[in-house]
Amino acid sequence: MNTPGARVSNGPPPDPNALRRDKPSDKHRDRLGVTHLPGEGSSLPAPAWPFPTPADDIELAIWNAEWKRPQAVMWHANNLAMEVALYVRALIAAEKPGASDARLRNARSFMDSLGISLAGLRFHQWQIDEPLAVMARKAAAETPTTRARRTPRGSSTRSRLGILRATG
Repeated sequence: MNTPGARVSNGPPPDPNALRRDKPSDKHRDRLGVTHLPGEGSSLPAPAWPFPTPADDIELAIWNAEWKRPQAVMWHANNLAMEVALYVRALIAAEKPGASDARLRNARSFMDSLGISLAGLRFHQWQIDEPLAVMARKAAAETPTTRARRTPRGSSTRSRLGILRATG
C-alpha cells in the first residue's frame, strides 16, 4: 500500500521561471535553474557528529566520506547534518545481511532527499560538474587543428550537415 506524501519522483521539478524566484538558495543557480556542484567534491570539513556518540568507527568513516561528496556543499548551506547522520545509520542498517525491504526503502528515500541518487539530483536540479583536472586535461589535449576541424570557419549548419536547399 502506498502512503501519501511528497516523494522525489512525484510531480514536475520546480519551475525556474516561477514568479517568486528570489530565494537566497538561488544564488548558485544558472539561468535554467540548475545548481552546479563542484566535481572535486566539498572541501569543507565534515561537521561534528550530531548524536551523542557514534555507534562505531565504521559509522564515523562513512560520515566523513559522505561529507566529501559534491552534494555536501548544499548540505552545509542548508544545515543538513542531522539528515546526513540519519542517512548514514539507515545505510548501515540496510547493508546488514537479511535487511528488511523497509530498511532498504528507507536508505533509498534518504539518498533521494539528499540528492545522492540520480532521481535526487534531478529533483533538486543539481548538476555535478567535471573536476577541474579533467577539464584542464581536455583543454590541453585539444589543439587548434582539432578545434578548427570540429567547427569549420565560415560554414553553415546546412553545409556541415550536408543538407542542400532544394531549388525550384
